[in-house]
Amino acid sequence: MTESGRASAGAPAHRTAAFHEATPRLTLAAALLGAAAAEPQLAYAQQTQTFASAERYFQEGLDLFDRKQYGAAQQAFQQYMQLGARRAGEQSGPAAGSGRQERLADAEYYYAVSGLYLLHPDAEGLILDFARQHPAHPRAAVAYFELAKFYFDQQNYAQASTYFQKVAPANLSASQRAESDFKLGYSHFQLKEYDQARILFDRNKKEDSQYRYASSYYAGYLAYRAGDYAGARKDLLVAAENDAYRSVVPAIMTQIYYKEGNYDGLVAYATKALQQTPPPQSADEIQLLVGDAYYQKQDYKQAGSYFDQYAAAHKGKIDPSLQYKIGFANYKEGDYPHAIASLKNVATRRDSLGQNAAYHLGLSYLQAGQKTAALAAFDAARQSTLQKNLSENATLKYAQVQYELGNLPEVIAALRDFRKKYPRSKNQAVVDQLLSDGFLSSTNYAEALTYLEGLGDDRGDKLNGTYQRIAYSQAATLYNDGNYAQALPLLDKSLKYPQDDALRAAAQVMRGEIYSVGQQYPEAITAYAQAARSARQGGVSDEETQYVQLARYGLGYAYYNTKQYDKARPQFQAYLADPAAKPADPNYYDTTLRLADTYYIAKNYQQALDLYDKVIQANATDKDYAYYQKGVTLGLLGRKDEASQTLAALLKSNPDSRYAEQAVFQQAQLAFQAGDYGPAAEGFTRLIENRPTSSLLPDAYQRRGVAYANLEQQDKAVADFQKVLSDYPRSPAAQQALYSLQESLTALGRTEELDQAVASFKAQNPNSKATEIVEFEAAKSLYLAEKYAQALPACRLTSSSTPTMRWPPTPALFWPTRT
Repeated sequence: MTESGRASAGAPAHRTAAFHEATPRLTLAAALLGAAAAEPQLAYAQQTQTFASAERYFQEGLDLFDRKQYGAAQQAFQQYMQLGARRAGEQSGPAAGSGRQERLADAEYYYAVSGLYLLHPDAEGLILDFARQHPAHPRAAVAYFELAKFYFDQQNYAQASTYFQKVAPANLSASQRAESDFKLGYSHFQLKEYDQARILFDRNKKEDSQYRYASSYYAGYLAYRAGDYAGARKDLLVAAENDAYRSVVPAIMTQIYYKEGNYDGLVAYATKALQQTPPPQSADEIQLLVGDAYYQKQDYKQAGSYFDQYAAAHKGKIDPSLQYKIGFANYKEGDYPHAIASLKNVATRRDSLGQNAAYHLGLSYLQAGQKTAALAAFDAARQSTLQKNLSENATLKYAQVQYELGNLPEVIAALRDFRKKYPRSKNQAVVDQLLSDGFLSSTNYAEALTYLEGLGDDRGDKLNGTYQRIAYSQAATLYNDGNYAQALPLLDKSLKYPQDDALRAAAQVMRGEIYSVGQQYPEAITAYAQAARSARQGGVSDEETQYVQLARYGLGYAYYNTKQYDKARPQFQAYLADPAAKPADPNYYDTTLRLADTYYIAKNYQQALDLYDKVIQANATDKDYAYYQKGVTLGLLGRKDEASQTLAALLKSNPDSRYAEQAVFQQAQLAFQAGDYGPAAEGFTRLIENRPTSSLLPDAYQRRGVAYANLEQQDKAVADFQKVLSDYPRSPAAQQALYSLQESLTALGRTEELDQAVASFKAQNPNSKATEIVEFEAAKSLYLAEKYAQALPACRLTSSSTPTMRWPPTPALFWPTRT
């Protein structure tokens, strides 16, 4: 077997050389012995036979050792040592003795090494003894080397390291030094003594030996481990030149590119490496890193492709972090069903990965239109406190979905403490908007106000605006329910934070309305005036113009109701003159009528008529009032026929109008005032017969009675006057009826019947002075009728109650009938 063959089998490199050196020594010894004449021939023959026998055992042992048959080799070397020891004692001469001792030492060495490979417990001691006993022997120099290699082969790296460090490199050949350095470095590596290992690999990788590529590989790996990525790449590329390492280098090289964040370099290198034949070791892990590189490059389509290959190779049994990345890549690519499938298992974890998965699971459900499922995922993500920014975003998403589903109480509950939990959130404006919308849409204004008031100065402008609007809305609710006293304080709260000028004007208008309902017109006037000012301060938007108009309308009415018609008129005029005023506005024609009324009161009848006509021509809702007022106004202008026609038009167009009975009354009144008592009486009769519950009946009866009196139908007149006094004794018409009854009874010569009517009236109206005049006139009538017996008590009564009355000197005068 060759020297290199024995070295690879564990035999020292110097063994064969030592064997060849022994041969000339034996030849020389034989020559010297042949020259001596003292020994007999027989002794020489016996020595030669013994030598040949011993040498046979030695050579046999070497062959067996080379064939790794260490048990048989050990027996052969043992026999050699037994024979050799006896023969060494028979030999003479220093050269012969030295040669035999050296050969015996070789046998001892091989015997000990054979025992080492046979795992004999005494083998290590024999080798160490050999090194001590034969310090100058060539084998002693490599005894520690062989012992170290043995332990190295046994993977006992601690013992191997100990003995490799005892080897003297100068006593080793170049190949042995390379082997010693590599194996000592590898032993350090296995013992996690990486710094010592790296020094040896770095030195050994420079040698032109069979360990160059292995040393380059481990030097590259340790450089990678130390973060020296450039050095690692350089060493690993050398290692990859060797077939033994070509398939294992790509896994580490890919890791290096990944650690460097050089994703483009990783993709370029690894995709090429994956095409090798045969494929590199850990090809699936390389695929995973390529996928992750694409993931980091946000090329989620490519990332998903490599991730799927990896997952398929592992039959779906993959790490949760990879499962998350697959789901996230699917989400980014819009593949929401697969994103949901990948993320939902990871989302159950109670760590930061689970929180991320839950959040993106919620987003995926949302994109898939599964809002209820999204809510559960966002809720899980927001409950975790591991990643505060993620909790914040999940809380916001949760509230937004609840809002979209109409679950407004849940929106408010979710965001109630948001400002406290995330005081400097960039999402605060969105949160405030959601809270604002939630509060305003929930109509639970009382709870909203309590919450907003609890925030104090932390509300911010947006929520102050919400507070203003909610306080106003709550006030409006109370106003509409007729709870005016409770509404006013809320309007004051709304006005305290005037973020919205239009809303501020609206609150002032409502205050004016409340004061108007309570007939507190001075306060109403102040509120309406402030409303107009508030709106104008904001530049008067369309919404604000609405409240300017309402303020004018309300202010005009407040002045109107306090009979300040000259102040009411400009407000109504301004309302109608504003470009925003449109006939379709609910108050437009009502304002027109009130302006007409102010002209009517001011006796500007033509201007009033023009406005009444405008309402009539527009066929507005209140046209019946316009008809009525127009008829009255025309009557005042003496245009009796036009007035009558106008009132007739009212009755025809709207017979059930609330002004219908007044129109009938006015028609009769027009005839009455014109002295047409027949038509007048007929008109009053229509009212009495057709409107039995009318408030105008007392006046209708009284005036019909006067018409009858003027038509000389005194009995009918008396009946009407008595009707007023009996059925409506406290009405304003009763006093006039009493006067008229006296005149009609006088005309009929039945003055004595008046006493009963006067007594009845007096009982119903004890403070009225009308009876004094009537009693005086009655006594006078009796006196003039020469009914002295009846006149005397009446005169006495009148005299006692009205001493200042003067009687006429003679009864010759005629008392005319009153109209």
